[in-house]
Amino acid sequence: MSDPLNVFITRCDTTGSRRCGVKDLFHTAGIRTTYGSKLYADNVPDDDAVAWQRLRDDGWTLAGKTNLHEFAYGTSSQNPWYGTVGNPHDPGRVAGGSSGGSAAGIVTGDFELGLGTDTAGSIRIPASWCGVVGFKPTHGAVPSGGCYALVPWVDHVGPIAGDVATCAEAFAVLAQRPAAAASDPSSLSAVIVSELAGVGVEESVGTAFAAGVDRLREAGVATSPTDWERLPQGIVQMRLAAAAHVHRKTFPAQRELYGADVAHKLERGLEPQTVAQQLERMAEAEAWKAGCRERLGGAQVVVMPTIPIGPPPVDVDEVSLRGTVFAHTQLFNHLGWPSITIPCGTDRDGMPVGMMLSGPGDDVVLGAALALEAAIRDPALR
Repeated sequence: MSDPLNVFITRCDTTGSRRCGVKDLFHTAGIRTTYGSKLYADNVPDDDAVAWQRLRDDGWTLAGKTNLHEFAYGTSSQNPWYGTVGNPHDPGRVAGGSSGGSAAGIVTGDFELGLGTDTAGSIRIPASWCGVVGFKPTHGAVPSGGCYALVPWVDHVGPIAGDVATCAEAFAVLAQRPAAAASDPSSLSAVIVSELAGVGVEESVGTAFAAGVDRLREAGVATSPTDWERLPQGIVQMRLAAAAHVHRKTFPAQRELYGADVAHKLERGLEPQTVAQQLERMAEAEAWKAGCRERLGGAQVVVMPTIPIGPPPVDVDEVSLRGTVFAHTQLFNHLGWPSITIPCGTDRDGMPVGMMLSGPGDDVVLGAALALEAAIRDPALR
């Protein structure tokens, strides 16, 4: 069976009911699990990852193991070993990463639910660029057992689907908790961040986002503009070091078995950090988190464009763009707050644009998303 967009690494059952595409980072008993890597091309786990086991026990069938950025370490799902995941709206552009196959397969109709991970935006980036819904829960709400780590203290497990309701239902299964209920739009307040200082939002992306904000106001949401602090670079360096530590047994010793862009990032993580630097960066992180909580104030959610730019061509240099691509999404990994992206329009090239709602509390964010999804979506695309 052909797979022109490279959605799958391993196909299973794409004809069953309640089909789930599982990112090939999660263990599946008796089925090859590569982590998107040449190193693990023949790895066959004995047990299921906790997240997949919970979905399977709820009646979901495995459509297949979906393609991803190697080791989940990238924003484009350009994979040197299993092919680049193409965007289903324009195969000449990337689907986004790292959970690219888990988002693209929703649009192609290969499955109704995608299981992904998100360390700096890896659920929300491909969901936004593919025009679907992606939910990153509160850190730790869904167990990551049986899933290859990237940076354990900011790794999140969550669902991707065509609508908020399916994500909310899947999250209830994944987190083993009651399903969230829709909020009353007139009771909601949101702070609006149109862009971060020093991170430009492409004009047509900003236009689509602004139209979505107008529809929120029409739905009864109280909004107020605010600024938001960028993630301090020292915290990014700690994340790089943590990723390098995860790979310490195979990198740099087996560097030739890593793709060039992932090897470059791991090498950056090997740069030495003194204890004093680490302590300073931890203090900086806590101060930054306090500043974010202050900016949220009494609002339930902060609303931002999910990604500042549209999806680039499949031959893009991912390393050169990644800082821009995850500038908004990574904030909520380090805060640990839940965050969801919902399609709100299209850019100048007709590619999907996402609106991101984030805040403290899974039920708060999902409740707002359930209530506001119809308002957020561009009427022309419903």
